[in-house]
Amino acid sequence: MVMIISVACVAALAAAGVGHARITGNRVRSWADDAAVSAAVALSEGHRDPCAVAGRVVRADGAGVTACTVDGEDVTVSVRYEYRQGFGMVIMKTSRAGPVACG
Repeated sequence: MVMIISVACVAALAAAGVGHARITGNRVRSWADDAAVSAAVALSEGHRDPCAVAGRVVRADGAGVTACTVDGEDVTVSVRYEYRQGFGMVIMKTSRAGPVACG
C-alpha cells in the first residue's frame, strides 16, 4: 500500500512539474512577443537601437535576449530564460513583429 501511495505521489509531482514548465514556456513566449513588439514600435518611431529596447523589456522579466535582428521594418527577438524549478532547464523562444502589408 505504501508503495502505491509513493508511486502516486511521484507521478503527481512529475505532472505538476511538467505543467509548471509548460506555463513558464508560455510566459517566455509572451516576453518574446512583448520585446519584439516594443522593438518594432521603437524602430517605427526612429529609435536608433530597437534591440536595446527589447533587451530592457526582457530584463524586466528576468530573462535575456540571445539574438535581435532588424530586417527592414521587422524585428526578430530571441529570448532565453533559465528555469530553476525542479531539475532546471533553459527555455528559449523567438518572436517577430513589424507592420503588416495591406492589400
